[in-house]
Amino acid sequence: MVQSIFLGNLVRDIIVKTTHDGKTHTNQAIGGSVAYGSLATSFFGGNSTIISTIGTDITIESIEQLTTNPKIKLIYGIKEGKTTSYRLCYDQNMHRTLTLECSGFPLLSSDVIPNIDKPDAIFFVPIAREIDETFVLDVLSDLHNRHISSSPSYRPIVAIDAQGFVRKFEGVKVTTHTTHELICKFQKLSEMHKYGVISVFKAEYGEATAIIGKDKNLSPSECAKQLRLLYGYKIVAVTMGPMGSYLASCFHDDVVYIPSFVPKVVMDETGCGDTFLACAVAEMITLRLSSSGEGEPNITKEKLIRAMEVGSAGASYLVECVGPHGFATREQILDRVANGTRCSENVDVQFSLTDYSE
Repeated sequence: MVQSIFLGNLVRDIIVKTTHDGKTHTNQAIGGSVAYGSLATSFFGGNSTIISTIGTDITIESIEQLTTNPKIKLIYGIKEGKTTSYRLCYDQNMHRTLTLECSGFPLLSSDVIPNIDKPDAIFFVPIAREIDETFVLDVLSDLHNRHISSSPSYRPIVAIDAQGFVRKFEGVKVTTHTTHELICKFQKLSEMHKYGVISVFKAEYGEATAIIGKDKNLSPSECAKQLRLLYGYKIVAVTMGPMGSYLASCFHDDVVYIPSFVPKVVMDETGCGDTFLACAVAEMITLRLSSSGEGEPNITKEKLIRAMEVGSAGASYLVECVGPHGFATREQILDRVANGTRCSENVDVQFSLTDYSE
């Protein structure tokens, strides 16, 4: 059974949607990549551990969806103050503006490391600067010293979502670091490979462009290839929301288009990237990509494509409900992969950073 650890802060999401008749509807939900990723993994059939911090403004009732899930172990420290919080405003065209309400508290590697044993995958998914590159390397160095170095067959997957490392905060405004700052960040993160892990790196097209440099004017497929070559990530997915994603890896030479799957209805796109990444990694583990003895794991192009399609189909279920409620089982996801409607490749995609406040 899949055993994953999610590192990052829980978030209090305030979701404001404006309908075509001009009315606004506001909902609150527990969110953050750790919440969406662990819930997606649990519905998929795996077990998850969340290590996070929350403030005194969060009630036990508000995190009941996590605490009552038998497949999720929630380890959190309570700090005096407010929990990380975002306001997500959607206009009539589902264009999203993201505003930071409260940044919350940092995670400390010294608090996290004692709670990590020998997982199949570790997700580093910060949402508001609670995790940095040094934290990632400290955790992986310890895991290497305790387990990886003495067990050649143990090759954990390390999943990195670019968004938390790309974001920069100016008061409540959410922007992006400069390309130079991002190059330094991701060069530092790439040092993870000396610890013998299988890295999976996900970036939205706008984030990928920011990392590489907007002046390069690269297509999504070119971004996927460049991120892999520049930083050595074993597997890279550059996502484009409902237009699909591109896969590049060290296990095959070409860049592969991964279609999105058409949902029955689109209600809320929050958490789609988290669900995509969690389901894709869960399928990789299920296919035993990282447990084939010494040397490189038994990863093939076909298995990677299958895993990414599973991630895409998993995300297509999530959008059908508001908040963290549209998760699907592995059986449901595989059915949509086999029988669902796939979108066609669009080579004319333009990059956008519309996730952030302007």
